[in-house]
Order: sequence, then C-alpha cells, then structure tokens
Amino acid sequence: MTNRYKRAGIIRAAVQIASFIVLPGLFVEALSGVGALVTAIATGTYPVSLASQVVAAVVTIVATMLVGRVFCGWVCSFGAMGDLLGAIGRKAKIQVKVPDGADKGLKLVKYAVLALVVLCWLGIVSVSESWSPWEAFASLATWPPDFAGALTGYTVGLVLLAAIMVASLFVERFFCRYLCPMGAIYSIFSHTRLLRIRKPRKTCGGRCRACSSVCPMAISLGRVDKVSSGECIDCMRCTAVCPHENAELGAVAPDAAPVVTAACAVSVLGLYAVGGVATNAFAQASQASTAITQTQSGEGTGLETVSDAAAPSDATTSTTTTSDTSTTSATTSDTSSTTSTTTTTATTATTASGYVDGTYTGSGTGHKNGTTTVSVTISNGAITDITTVSTQDDTPYYNRAFSTVVSEIIEAQSTSVSAVSGATHSSDGIMEAVANAIAQAKA
Repeated sequence: MTNRYKRAGIIRAAVQIASFIVLPGLFVEALSGVGALVTAIATGTYPVSLASQVVAAVVTIVATMLVGRVFCGWVCSFGAMGDLLGAIGRKAKIQVKVPDGADKGLKLVKYAVLALVVLCWLGIVSVSESWSPWEAFASLATWPPDFAGALTGYTVGLVLLAAIMVASLFVERFFCRYLCPMGAIYSIFSHTRLLRIRKPRKTCGGRCRACSSVCPMAISLGRVDKVSSGECIDCMRCTAVCPHENAELGAVAPDAAPVVTAACAVSVLGLYAVGGVATNAFAQASQASTAITQTQSGEGTGLETVSDAAAPSDATTSTTTTSDTSTTSATTSDTSSTTSTTTTTATTATTASGYVDGTYTGSGTGHKNGTTTVSVTISNGAITDITTVSTQDDTPYYNRAFSTVVSEIIEAQSTSVSAVSGATHSSDGIMEAVANAIAQAKA
C-alpha cells in the first residue's frame, strides 16, 4: 500500500506542475468569484458577467464538498509554491515545529483575514489591491514574469509575498495554514467530503506518530482514527509514510482512492475550462439580445466616458476641467427628447444624441505594457458590441478580464466599471481602449 501512495505523490506533483503552467491564477479567480457573489447578494444586482466570475469559486467549492480540499493540495499554484519551499526547508534542516497551542490559535487568523476581505467586498473597509500577496504572485506566475508590473502595481504585496516565502521555508504551508482566506472557506465546506484518511489507532503500533510528523498542515493525526479536520488538503503524505500500512484514503476501494483523488483534481481544471466557455457564450448571447432589443425599440442609453480616454484605478490618470454642473433640456412637439450635459472632475456624461453611430477603434495599455486595440460599435447612441482587434497583453490575464469587463461596460454603458481581480492591468487596458474609441464618437 505504501508504494501505491508514494506513486500517488508523484502524480500529485505532476498535477501541481501542470496546474501551475495552465492556470497559475486560478486561486485568485476563485476568491474573486466569491467576492462577486457576495457583492451581488449585498447589492441585489446580478449582472450578466456574474456567471463567468463565479465559475472558479463554484467549481472548487463543490469539489471540496465532495472530496475535500483537493484544490488546495493538488491544484493551487500558491500551495505548490509552499510545498516547494517546504521541501527546501526540510532539505536544509531549518524547519521548526510550531507548538500545538500556538498552531491552533494561528490557524484562526485566516478566518479573520477572510472577514477583512468580506468587509472590503462590502465597501465597509478599504484596502488597496496593491497590498495583496496573492495578486503579486499571480502577476509573477507568467512567462516571462512581470517583475516591473508587480513592483509598480503590487509593491506592498510583493513585500508580503517575500515574507510569506521566507516563512514557508521554516513552516510548511505557512500561508495555507494561517493566512489564506480561500483556505478558510474550503476548510468550512470540506466537512461534508466523502473521502477521508482513515487510520485506526489500535493498529498504529504504539507511539509512532510518523503520519503527524509529515503532515504539512500540522494535523495531530496520531490522536484520531479518522481525519475529520477541515485543514486536511488530501496530500496523502501520511499514507505514504506509514510504516504499518495503516493509514489509507477511505470511502472508496483503497486501490482506487489515489486515482480518484487525482481524477478529481484534474476534473477541477476541466470543469473550470468548460464552465468558462459556457458562461462566456451565455454572456455574449445576452449582450446580443440586449443590442437587438435596443435596436428594435430605438432605445438609446447615455454613454458615460472618461475624459481623454482615462483608464480607472492604477493604469492611467485623467485630467478634466472642473465646472459647475449644468443641465440643458429641450422638448419639441414632435418628440420628447431631453439632452443633458454634465461636466465633473472625473467624467463627462452625454445623452445618446451626442454620439454618432458607427464603429470606432481605440487603444490602451494593459498587462506588461502591452497595447490592446478594440473595435466599439455604437448603435442608437448605445454601445452594442466590443471586439478585440489586436492585443499584446498576456493572454491568460487578458482572456480572464475581457468577457467580464466588456459585458459590464455594455450593461452599464460606461467605462467606469470594476477591474477583474487578478487581471487589473489587463482590465484597465481594455477600459482605456474602449474610452479612446468612444471619444471619437462625439458629435
């Protein structure tokens, strides 16, 4: 049995490497999805883009409910980094054991971090995204790594990331144990899992404790017959090291357990990819339906654009002229139309009649200073379609941002929308490009 679980460890390492290459920022997307859902529930608004944003969260949480924290132990690239640093620490013999009492208390910190993140989602507390070590890591987990972008966009986050990496050399899975907000969520949902490590103490062979000594999450396995802790990440290191071949993954045939776990880990990637394609198609269909409805009804929605094609957040800075707000209304006997022009320090809002229908092209600067060029179609004074002409942006980040940002711009008829977490610079590049295109549509 031990050899079988050792082979499972090799499979796990292969899945981690593949996940790191294919979807290094999936852990950020999962947290962003939870945030989007919390915000939607709190505000009572459910935009079309919500479906694509919550895919990663739903897929990983459902997998956790069924088979435990497979995502944390097998797929998460941040966790893979922790495993690598932990292996280096073991090899260098510099790792320290955190006393059980302190470890138990420190594991509660991640729930406090989760509470802080939720308060940020609800707008009660404001913490800059540049403080996020996750975002800094996601920015670096590309090829070639975007050191310049990480340094300028996530300065504090980089410092925190460096501190976490150092701590991970001394304490295995330091971030996962004590700080990870998604780890807190998965820990709660994993209590319903169908797969659990079973190790009857009566056949353990005295005071062995070999399983506890290798557990990266510092679970006291020697004290239980079945691992029910939400901290278990299904790494199965305890099963591989057991000298009595006593520990095994239960609830399915023992011989199949490692294969089932690996299959579930791979399925997380597959379901995420399929879900992303499906929700993107749904968003595009919804956008097309909206455009058709607007065209048939002759409806025109006022476009709110950022003066001089300003991009939000940290991408670019806009300069506009401040003046008193003025509103001009004109009504004729044939039509009931109202034209309103408002100038503020940040944006210029103009009614549909202030824009000329047509297709316009604009460019913006995104991730790694890559230029993004988009084509924007305006019909009846409203944005009805946005397509990519070309982009030098990093493909995974651009794809992550595009569908969400575009659907929100079309829904809001404004470039002042939220950037996609984990793809901030790509989002800003898209918004800047759209704003530049719309600027050309002024009558």
